[in-house]
Order: sequence, then structure tokens, then C-alpha cells
Amino acid sequence: MSASLALRLLLASSLLISSLPAMAADIANAVRERLDSPALLRGQFAQSKSITGFKKPLLSNGDFLFWRDHGVIWHTKKPFDSMLTLTPRVLASSQNGNTTMRMDTRNEPTLATMNETLLALLAGDIDNLKQRFHLDGELSGAHKWTLRLIPKDKGMATVISQIELSGDRNVQRVVLQENNNDTSTILFSQLSASPAASADEAKLLRD
Repeated sequence: MSASLALRLLLASSLLISSLPAMAADIANAVRERLDSPALLRGQFAQSKSITGFKKPLLSNGDFLFWRDHGVIWHTKKPFDSMLTLTPRVLASSQNGNTTMRMDTRNEPTLATMNETLLALLAGDIDNLKQRFHLDGELSGAHKWTLRLIPKDKGMATVISQIELSGDRNVQRVVLQENNNDTSTILFSQLSASPAASADEAKLLRD
């Protein structure tokens, strides 16, 4: 290899490496511009979880409510009825109206991080996600996009290897890959910014 060719390759490599952070920032900014930012979002979800050693994935579905600054109500209807309530400070689950678990994130720093991440994922909060993950991705057409997230936090990285988000005006699909090779895929549908939260829903999301 000639000295001039080696120099050109070195310069090209340096330019490519120096452009990577800018490219990540550019894709994050472009996705943010394509996303809506509703104060409230309702919809249906269908989840498939593939577990190592099991031939068939575990399937579940139901509906959810995301209410900015308040939290998420995740209501699984099948295969059995259960409710997961997520707020910035509390994670609670219930079955048949009876609380089965309630945890205060102020006493659990790792849980607080997971709560904030889940809320950011459902909200499509790109600025929050940029603080917690290394981002890359691509745009498709005039509206669609895909983001791949690699955890920065060491504690989260021991559990999650990658999260992939894709959608258009809203997050439509989440694929979560765990370090044990289990994979969860969540599809969102029938998304709507109305009706407003009911009194019962507001009560569930009250810390």
C-alpha cells in the first residue's frame, strides 16, 4: 500500500469516526420531529415473548393509557386479566381489583431508572432516551423511522442488550432483547388522544 493511499484511508476513517455522534444526534432529532407528543394516548397492545427453551411464544393482549406526567395503566386482558400501574414514583400490579404488589421507586434506584425508561419509551421521549442509551437508526419514507437503543447504564445493560423502536407519528412497535436471549415484541394499534382520563383512571395514577 502506498503512503498516499494509506493516508487517504486514515483520513477517511477519522472523518467517519468523528461523524458518528453527529449522525446519532441527527437521527434522534429527525425522529423527534416526526413524532407527535400528545398529553394523553390510549390504544391496544399485542405482546409476544419468546423464551429460550420454549417452542411457542407467550402471547398477551389488552389496552393501555399513557398520561404524560402521571403514568401508564397497562391492562392485560388475555390470557388472564391483570393491571400494571406505572407512575414516576410507584410500580403496582393487581388482579381482580386486588393489589398484588406495590413498590415505591424512591427506595429502589434501579426500579426508578426502569420506570423512567419505560415511561420514556411509551412517550417516545427522545431527549430522555438519549441520556440513557446509545442511539442509531434510520428514516423510511416521509413518516416512518426506526431507532435502536443500547443501554448506557451498567445495571440495565446486565438485563437488556438492545431495544428497537419503530413507528411514524407514534411508537408502533417495540422489540426488547434481553441478555438471556429472550425477546419481547409489542405492537400498538388503535392509538388515540381521547377520551380524557376518567376519575377511576386518575385515581389509579395517583401516587
